[in-house]
Amino acid sequence: MSKPILVIRFPGYWKSSQWDVSRKAIYDNKPLNEDYHVMVLVDNEVEQVKFECYNSPHEPEKLEEITKLVQMSIDRCLRQEEELRKKQEENEKNI
Repeated sequence: MSKPILVIRFPGYWKSSQWDVSRKAIYDNKPLNEDYHVMVLVDNEVEQVKFECYNSPHEPEKLEEITKLVQMSIDRCLRQEEELRKKQEENEKNI
């Protein structure tokens, strides 16, 4: 049986740095990528991260668990990116 397809749509209003860190977190998640073909898209039609899954043999509860874990990973990366940006701004002010 072929792997299911997991589509993750990022909001179009995000900065490119937000897309980059989130996309990296998703593609670095080896268990996710072993079980799914993952497509990460930027979509101007969505206001928040949206998950879609096609051809999945998994129960809805399993898919919900996977999307929660991926969302947590995205949120963590976005927080880290924001903290780094703030530190850089503080360093620039101190120079």
